[in-house]
Amino acid sequence: TDSDVSIKAQNHTESGAKALASQTGSAKTGVGASVALAIAENDTIARVGDNATLTNADDLKLVADSSNAVTTSAEGGSKGGTAVTPVVAITISSNDTQATLGIGSATSVTGAIDVSASHAGSAETSAEGDTKSGKTGVGISLALTVATDSALATTQRDLAALGAIAFTARATSASDTSAKASVAGGEDT
Repeated sequence: TDSDVSIKAQNHTESGAKALASQTGSAKTGVGASVALAIAENDTIARVGDNATLTNADDLKLVADSSNAVTTSAEGGSKGGTAVTPVVAITISSNDTQATLGIGSATSVTGAIDVSASHAGSAETSAEGDTKSGKTGVGISLALTVATDSALATTQRDLAALGAIAFTARATSASDTSAKASVAGGEDT
């Protein structure tokens, strides 16, 4: 009798980076610099390899499923007669999700073929600086997100099935990036 063949790849991750810097007191010069960098790269692949042969298969199912979230935050503060607060938060996220049949001779099954890839990704990046100065204050905040997410379901060979043949790919991606810098000064600071 024929047997079902199922190949599943699953990758669910959460990652991030956080930087906190604060210079306090009554210094003549205050610097509160903060830098956070998060790099997340994820590959999730369910694959029938090149030139691999499947025999006596009823149903064939390939599933690649990924959910990857990254959070990056940087906060900084400084206080002084002259105060400078540079704050930088950067997120780089790349997620590739694939379900595929590699090159080779035709694959035949007595049941159905279902090939699916799904990905859900999110990136949150925030930078916030607070500068208090008696005379001169500089507050600079930069938040940057670079995110690429993909889902692919494909074949590189001929297929034959007595049942249905289905290919589905779905990718959702959300990003939220914010930067806030504030400077307060005067004789009472």
